[in-house]
Amino acid sequence: MEPYLNFPLASARLPDAPLLVHALGAPRFSGRSTGLRHMLMQSSLAHVRHLVLVTSGDAGLAGDFREVGIATCVCGKQRSWWRRWQILRAWRPALFHSHDRRSLPWQSLAALSGVPWRLHAEGSVSGWARMCVHGHASREAANIPSGVDSLQFHPRLGPPARVGPPGFMNEHGIVIGSVASFDARQDVRPLVQAFIQLCHLGLPLSEHLRLLIVGDGEQRHACLDMLTQAACSHRAWLPGLRKDVPQLLRCMDLFLSTAAGPSGETALLEAMATGLPLIVPKASAHAHLVEPGESGALLGATDSSHVAAAIAAYLQRPELMRQHGRQARQLAIARHSLQSTAAAHAQLYDALLAASRV
Repeated sequence: MEPYLNFPLASARLPDAPLLVHALGAPRFSGRSTGLRHMLMQSSLAHVRHLVLVTSGDAGLAGDFREVGIATCVCGKQRSWWRRWQILRAWRPALFHSHDRRSLPWQSLAALSGVPWRLHAEGSVSGWARMCVHGHASREAANIPSGVDSLQFHPRLGPPARVGPPGFMNEHGIVIGSVASFDARQDVRPLVQAFIQLCHLGLPLSEHLRLLIVGDGEQRHACLDMLTQAACSHRAWLPGLRKDVPQLLRCMDLFLSTAAGPSGETALLEAMATGLPLIVPKASAHAHLVEPGESGALLGATDSSHVAAAIAAYLQRPELMRQHGRQARQLAIARHSLQSTAAAHAQLYDALLAASRV
């Protein structure tokens, strides 16, 4: 028998407690995986069992959850649909919650296996949760704001850490940053192009300008080539996926996203909690996070010239950049605390489980 069919889901403390399965396909160290881990650690539901189903097959990601006492099971793409259906039939969860688009295909298997309550988070770990009941979709179940750990993500307390290759960081450096997946959904090429334009403009502060983009994807090497061809590679650092995102955010002075879709909200909230002003597209799904003129700026368009102009406006007024960063952190604490997000999820889960008992 397959090992996951014998997975020890029973709990000596709660042998008959309802099982809540959280499906996650996001990469390790991504905002979504970090956000889900923090949310489950804060969960106030003592009468249920949580299990994270890692649909990407990433054993390292599963280990991160197990380190904090959250049960996991790894099931990669190599498993057939029949085997995946067997998993859910063997577990018989009371609720199935897919937390990203990569894990969304499991929803059909959850329906076929008879899971009574099924939710899907649109865009982030939290956000608009769509609820299905025995295969019939309902209206949006709840608008639960995403949460961020404002203790882990906090402003730097002194000089920025000396990260990156030699010469990248210096005491006068102004670091434009982002955390992105380097793909079509989070296209960072306009940011890279805008950075190159600013480096060549000869503004008073342009010689101190630096670019730091954390993440990986098919566009990363193309962005590195752009920087090399423009003779700006020594001013930029694109290190790929990293597990020290909190420290790297504290090295930044300004955070920018050109993504129009729902992906990337967790990274924006982490930047806000770190005390960074945001620049995001006006037409993006995350524009609501920004108070224009108070905690950041909204882009009317995402071409490189508009991006460069928005960055230049802050470069000319560095005190305003710091002021907007402080306001961004206050908004993150007031509207997106991890505790309130976890409590809202717990309330929703509890309500659904109570309805099942009626």
